Parts: sequence; structure tokens; C-alpha cells
Amino acid sequence: PMGFGGPALSRAQMLIRPCPGRDPRPALGVGPACRICPRPACPARHEPSILGPL
Repeated sequence: PMGFGGPALSRAQMLIRPCPGRDPRPALGVGPACRICPRPACPARHEPSILGPL
């Protein structure tokens, strides 16, 4: 609203919040984004990593 020098307008997406109470399931490891994630065997990968073959 204040032009290019003003504050950036942003909105949080896909927030991760703790479960209420105790969850017996093991923690799920997640990466920041497929393009920069170092986990080569991730079953959820949908883009190749820019980090090269690991």
C-alpha cells in the first residue's frame, strides 16, 4: 500500500501447530521445500533438488 519502499504484504500459509495433548505417533521429518531439501529418499518429493545428487 505504500509503494515499493513500504512494508511487504504477506500472509502465513500452511502453519504447523502442535497437537493438543500427547500424540503417540513418531515425529514426521519435513524439509523446507523440495528444491532445497537435502533428503534424497523423501517419499513426498515432487521436484528435483537444486543441491545436486546427494
